[in-house]
Amino acid sequence: MAAKNDKKTLYATRDFKDAGTTRFFERGTEISDAEDGVIANYVAAGLVSHEKPVPPAEAEKAALDAVLG
Repeated sequence: MAAKNDKKTLYATRDFKDAGTTRFFERGTEISDAEDGVIANYVAAGLVSHEKPVPPAEAEKAALDAVLG
């Protein structure tokens, strides 16, 4: 069995379901209990990040503020 991931917590960048394990992750969920190989796959797919994602409403407001000034 592979070692557990003891590194900095990662966050789901969007809602996704891991087809291999059938686990569902909601956007912004902390992912700290997965094995290193699983984490590597999530990182490669862009499904996780060390930065917690901004909620959609806040991201939309920031984008509008940037455009409208």
